[in-house]
Amino acid sequence: MLGRVESRMGQVLELQDKPDDASKTYSATNQRFVWMKSVVLCIRSLFVAMLMLLLAACSIGSPTGEVVEKEAEEFYKARQQQNVDLALGYYSNKRSAEEWRSHYEHVVSNLGHVESFRKIRMEVNTVLSGRFYIFDYQVKYNSGAEAKETLTFLDTVEEGDKFGIVAHVITAEGYRPLF
Repeated sequence: MLGRVESRMGQVLELQDKPDDASKTYSATNQRFVWMKSVVLCIRSLFVAMLMLLLAACSIGSPTGEVVEKEAEEFYKARQQQNVDLALGYYSNKRSAEEWRSHYEHVVSNLGHVESFRKIRMEVNTVLSGRFYIFDYQVKYNSGAEAKETLTFLDTVEEGDKFGIVAHVITAEGYRPLF
């Protein structure tokens, strides 16, 4: 015994140099708990690291937002110059070439040719299926019409898909989209 200590309530406590069986059990249980907690934290850290690596791998080889922004600018320049074949080349193969041509001709017949354009917003969004590049433009047509256009490019992880515009949404007074 190491000694006696009196508590505030008048109880005498004996200090022992050897723990009794109850404290041995508590100590062993506490050590197991600490060990299990360490294992769980280690596994969780490995899981988070693998998840981050997997997400980073999805964007390897994808163009930067600035590169795709230049593509969008070139698309509008081709439309401005009325170079139909060049403009159609920016669309992806998610729709047929005939569908995109019909869309293009529908825009020209309803709004006219692009006179000027200005980028309003750009957003890059990475998902499991690939990377989306979304651009909003303010576009003026030679008919006097003005439109807000949203171009969505997709760099997909699927084999055989062509990088390009997968959605082209035009909002203008009196304009009804073809699809």
